Amino acid sequence: MTSQALERTALNRLRRILPDDSPGPHPWLRSELFLIAHDDQTGRCHVTKDALAVGLAGAMLFDLWLAGRVRIGWREDVRTGHYTHDPGLISVLSQAPTGDTMTDTALKMLWQAGGTIKVKDFVRQFAKTNLYERVRADMIAAGILHRADRRRFGLFRVEAYQPTEKAAVCARASVRDIPDRYHRSREYPEPRMIALAGLVTALRLTRRLYTDPSRVTRLDQWLRGLIAQQSDPTVGEVTTAAAA
Repeated sequence: MTSQALERTALNRLRRILPDDSPGPHPWLRSELFLIAHDDQTGRCHVTKDALAVGLAGAMLFDLWLAGRVRIGWREDVRTGHYTHDPGLISVLSQAPTGDTMTDTALKMLWQAGGTIKVKDFVRQFAKTNLYERVRADMIAAGILHRADRRRFGLFRVEAYQPTEKAAVCARASVRDIPDRYHRSREYPEPRMIALAGLVTALRLTRRLYTDPSRVTRLDQWLRGLIAQQSDPTVGEVTTAAAA
């Protein structure tokens, strides 16, 4: 399959996943992952900020994949136009802007790497570009987060960022309800939701979706099984890099 055909296929997939009338002004995976990784009330991050930054880099790579800008795990033979499996390799299919400044910055970094960078190297390097702070600032500008000063021990004022209630609830439910939706309708989860579920399990955030440990275990096992079933190596390779 040629790169042009791959790009058309990926763009068609994106149109099915994110239709023109899809709700919300901020469909990027990084926003949903950020919300799931934080406590709604205190704004405290459930994992280290460095670990979350790597996960956010993985989310942005997924967005580029869904938008048809990159292909992961395959190398193109320029003579024949065919692809061979090359674990972890990121290949840029298109430099066309996505319309999002942060995502386009990631795309530019990948292009400058000459198509030879591996997933594990990209997520580690891009995470170090103050990514956590930049994603948070972007979400504040989009109205998803707002600053709320809190007092620690009733004495010290600390800076906290809280989400709009609907955004946080929807982000958690989007992952937590994947198995139920499948059992009700037998509809296979969309690639976008599988990608988000992969990052949630990689960062061990499933325990933040339920208070009942047994339900957490069942959800975690179900999601990991879902990811393992994927014929496309993308989700598995990105989530493995994020977990590492």
